[in-house]
Amino acid sequence: MKKIILNMNDLIKFIETNKNINFKSDTERKRLKNMIEKYDYSNIFSLKYFFATGRISKINNGIKEYSFRYDKKTKYKDLEKQYLKLLKLENKIREAVLIYETELKSHFKFFLEDFLKIQNIDFHFFINNLLEFDFSTKQFKKFELTEIEKEWKRQILAYSPNSYIDYCDYYHLLIKILSFGTIGKILDANYDNKKVFTLFYNYLKRDNKFSIGKIFKDLETIIILRNGLCHKESLIIFLEKGFRKNILMKGKSSRNYLLERINAISKIYEYCYNYSKKLDSSSWVKNYSKYRISNGINGNNFKKIKIDI
Repeated sequence: MKKIILNMNDLIKFIETNKNINFKSDTERKRLKNMIEKYDYSNIFSLKYFFATGRISKINNGIKEYSFRYDKKTKYKDLEKQYLKLLKLENKIREAVLIYETELKSHFKFFLEDFLKIQNIDFHFFINNLLEFDFSTKQFKKFELTEIEKEWKRQILAYSPNSYIDYCDYYHLLIKILSFGTIGKILDANYDNKKVFTLFYNYLKRDNKFSIGKIFKDLETIIILRNGLCHKESLIIFLEKGFRKNILMKGKSSRNYLLERINAISKIYEYCYNYSKKLDSSSWVKNYSKYRISNGINGNNFKKIKIDI
């Protein structure tokens, strides 16, 4: 069913009636308007997964539709307070994952310098002999360099057309400017029948310098976390997507997508504190399934959930 876009006043009325939000005054309504304009409605109301009390479904023209129940009234001041705590946590994780990305790229440059020297090859030979797995043909194919070339032209050649012609001669600079996702694709590729991720992992393991996880999907999920947070996606939505993918892939995959996303947040949270502090096992992040749409059930209470872990 197509959703109707509401103007701000109608949206506030919708929130008050359909989300069962209790406003004490027009001042609180005004504060919510300002919050929505600044942080976006979908981010603020990702908290619905915590103050909703259940989920219901109905058939509309043969199509199953889902909606949430809000049996318990939620005070606006509690919603605002909890969202600001969530925002504080998201900012902390976002800053940490960006630093993590920078450090990973730095280590990757030193790994390449070491690896190319040992193999007696240059970066041109390395990048042109990478293979990536094609899931449609179930075979390996030559690594696609289009994204790398486009990024080099956009960020380097556009400003220094006569100085940095071939990116292979400046791979230290190339690694710096490439997106985290493209770095991930290089790490997921194979060189000489070995995954680059594994080669990099073994290099890092020598001195326990840095952790990228034991398998590529660990790092892949951190990349998804980074991209989500940098595009201002709520941390709750990040977890919710994992929860829903588990349902979608039930019987088709043995992967636990929600757990992978929980572990990604946990890893970056620990990285934020230089591994001196761990995410508590009782936190809402590690127990997302338990807290999800269960306000007032199993001792869960939206007002009392410790968001700023």
